[in-house]
Amino acid sequence: FFESFFSCTKSSTSLIHGFVCHAQRPMEELWDHLVSYGTGHTYAGHDLTYPLLFGLGNVIAAFPAYFVFGFLYFLLDTFNPPFFCKRRLQPAPKFTPRSPGACVKAMLHAALAQALIVAPLLLLVYAPLLQWRRCLYAGLPTWGEGMLHLLVCALVNDFLFYWFHRAAHHPLLYGRFHKQHHEFKAPFGWASQYASYTELLIVDLVPFLSGPLLVGTHLFTAYCWTFIRVGYSVEVHSGYDLWVWRLIPFYGGAPMHDWHHKTGKDNYSDCFVIWDKVFGTWSEPAPLHENRKEA
Repeated sequence: FFESFFSCTKSSTSLIHGFVCHAQRPMEELWDHLVSYGTGHTYAGHDLTYPLLFGLGNVIAAFPAYFVFGFLYFLLDTFNPPFFCKRRLQPAPKFTPRSPGACVKAMLHAALAQALIVAPLLLLVYAPLLQWRRCLYAGLPTWGEGMLHLLVCALVNDFLFYWFHRAAHHPLLYGRFHKQHHEFKAPFGWASQYASYTELLIVDLVPFLSGPLLVGTHLFTAYCWTFIRVGYSVEVHSGYDLWVWRLIPFYGGAPMHDWHHKTGKDNYSDCFVIWDKVFGTWSEPAPLHENRKEA
């Protein structure tokens, strides 16, 4: 049995390795072709490669994650498929923050934040710092390097976000900077970016950008990290407990953050349950049926 098992495992590993090796070259050629559109541009004698690729490119990478994922959850709220209704963490009757008006309000706020805060910061600060770190954009990173960098980005982001978010709940800071985000006691996907500009700048962007700067990530990995970070931010605000996300080790997901919005305390982490449990601020979300009954 064991000989057969290890033989199958070895064959599967060889198959995956072969696929990766054969796919690497075409992907690199496609990637270099795409990157070529962002290189060779200058303004007043200054090379615009890094601002365009690392700054503007990351803004573009964030839009599909925010609007597409948010729209999918909006469809669930609108059409109420029976299966997904059972996975909703809090009831959503008519004229709640999930109403179309609130969604438009949240999206307009997110668009303004991207234009006024995020894009200028990425273009004028983040891109030059990545250039100083000598981050690469030609070719592609190895799969192992890319996955390792994404893991480091997620852990660094989660650790810093935990402390900044926890500090934002201090009485001296909450009303001034963080209260706006808690207008939605039963959050929805598009509400993930609904926060004061100060909070978006410090609580969200500083942790999010620290990981790539720390490891000097490749441009492709930076795009992947942007897409993942914005995508799971939409998911944790979605208000749905979907089993597929439970496959990720230590992932708190929507149940963790929905409980934080409902109670206004504890569960300060962005993604994983690790730091809340280590520092004693973990609050176990109520079982799905009890949570919905209380709400």
